[in-house]
Amino acid sequence: MDIRIHHRKNSILIDPIGRSRYNNLGGDDIDRDLAVFLLACWEYESECTLTDLKPDIRKELYRLFLKKAEAFKVEVEERIAEGMELNEFVIQETLEGDPPLTVSFRRNMPKELYDEVTGRYFQERSDVNIYRPIGQAIAVAQEIHPTFTEKKLNLILFTGGASRMAAVGAALVSRNSNIRRSEDELSL
Repeated sequence: MDIRIHHRKNSILIDPIGRSRYNNLGGDDIDRDLAVFLLACWEYESECTLTDLKPDIRKELYRLFLKKAEAFKVEVEERIAEGMELNEFVIQETLEGDPPLTVSFRRNMPKELYDEVTGRYFQERSDVNIYRPIGQAIAVAQEIHPTFTEKKLNLILFTGGASRMAAVGAALVSRNSNIRRSEDELSL
């Protein structure tokens, strides 16, 4: 994280002016995990082996599942926020190739399974997780001012596609009970 530090009489203001992707976490990582899971289900149910497909059609199949998984995640998160049941994941498309591949797949996913598939980044023991950038920022602040603690924070702003996920809000609130969620952001 690139930051500008302002020392004031009784406080320090840490102003982020950029960020590195050191922890490499974004909503697209969650989309990819969801796509891989759903693609594996399709492969099992269709009895089509991915490695038997020609590289071009296999690449298009991966792209299709990734695109559909991303849209599915957005829809699911809206439904979770509204207290509704999860929608069905559906793909009904024909991929052009020689021969063409018709992908017909439907999957109802209970919320518990959705949370399991999308939730590996909400565990601190995982190498890449939602807590890591917060921990990195706190470590930088402690290097600058050794008495700094997380309890002294008055704002944590978590942005990006994953920040709108219900599980992100729940995970951050469980870490620090002072975090409050607004419609567009998580803040402390």
